[in-house]
Amino acid sequence: MKNVDRATLVRKWILSKIKEHKLEKAVERLISVEEGAKVACTTIWKFIEYIHGKTYGHRSKLKKN
Repeated sequence: MKNVDRATLVRKWILSKIKEHKLEKAVERLISVEEGAKVACTTIWKFIEYIHGKTYGHRSKLKKN
């Protein structure tokens, strides 16, 4: 791994959190997958993967309880 300064790490972390926030907001106001992807500023496939990951994680937690 390259030596990366703290500012770069913080910037990357903030950008990833912004992306995650956009995805969550897009899921909340989901009209269609296409609209959700536009709101989240991502591709339709990445948006579908995000929804699938959230749904799968939710279902697996329910089964364990």
